[in-house]
Amino acid sequence: MRSLVIALILLLACEAARRQPQTIRLEYGGLGIWRGVTGGYVWSVVVDVKAHTITATDPDGKPRTRPLEANELGELVTLADAARAEPRSAQTTATDYHEQLDVIAGDDHFEVENSGPIERPAAKQLVGALDAAAHWPRVD
Repeated sequence: MRSLVIALILLLACEAARRQPQTIRLEYGGLGIWRGVTGGYVWSVVVDVKAHTITATDPDGKPRTRPLEANELGELVTLADAARAEPRSAQTTATDYHEQLDVIAGDDHFEVENSGPIERPAAKQLVGALDAAAHWPRVD
């Protein structure tokens, strides 16, 4: 009986770990001016939960990676979980701007996107936190 209880506890622990976000990704962009040139531009932000890093890539395609403090990572994971649990709702759209948010947790892939800013409250809060975390002072 004891072996069965231990096996069940291990199984539940593995299942909970599998569902925790492993990657949080945000892409956003649209029409605009970048370095004096008008065009369509995309920025991306990727959080690697296991590596405790955040990578931001601007339209020039140069990725910048930095480690995340435990409290920063914890906040992003908490917000990602809230966004995943949030019910879907209609969003207003635009034609010159796009946001896409992905949270990958094992086999579970959550995605919300909009032709315009993401408006779902928890997802919007996560987008703001990712954007803020990605815009640390540049040293180059």
